[in-house]
Parts: sequence; C-alpha cells; structure tokens
Amino acid sequence: MSLKPQLEAIIYAAETPISLDQILSLVKESLLAETPGIDAAEIKSRLRATLEELIADYSGAGHGIEIRQVAGGYRMSTKPEQHDVVRAFAKSLKPPFWPSSPTSSRSRCPRSAKSVASMPAE
Repeated sequence: MSLKPQLEAIIYAAETPISLDQILSLVKESLLAETPGIDAAEIKSRLRATLEELIADYSGAGHGIEIRQVAGGYRMSTKPEQHDVVRAFAKSLKPPFWPSSPTSSRSRCPRSAKSVASMPAE
C-alpha cells in the first residue's frame, strides 16, 4: 500500500496533532512488508520525505486545507483565506456543535467545524 495516502488518512483522522513517532508506529509494519530489510533510519527518512511531499501538495492554490506542523505534530486545517466561508458554514449548522462545548463530542462535530476551532481569534 502506498505511504502517501496512508499518511493523508492518518493526519485527517487525528483529533490532535500527530507526531512523526506516532505515525511511524502506525505505518512501520506495512513499510517493512513492502521493503524487507529496510532499517529504522531509512523508514524515518522515507516517512519525512513523504510528509514533505504531502505538505507541498496541499500548499497549492487548488486546496482549501493545508497540513501544518503544530504542537510537535502534524494536523490538517483550513487555509487562512478560507476561514470566512468555513466560519459562515459552521454558524449555519443547526444546532451548532462546537468542539469547545462541554456537552459536545468531537466525533459529532463536522470536519469543517473542527477546522474552525483551529482558526486564530480575530
């Protein structure tokens, strides 16, 4: 299985920034199966290079989200130029589910509203 889609799915699904070591522990077995005899340093190097490719892919103008390195890990978030439209969408939800609400669960929060929570305050 290709590493790039695995990394993309892991980062998308992570509720908090996910570290390189956490990602490594999740993909290590599949990398070892694909490339027998690969050593730990080479696995980490390949992982870093693929993450950089993925970050570059999402940095283009054709995407409304980006992968950022924050809090010692990687996370997907809306690009600053999309904050207004995402904020309007989140406000339109009935009833609104905000990640900071003590009674709401992140699993009930739409992906776009999760991104709103990561936006800087105005």
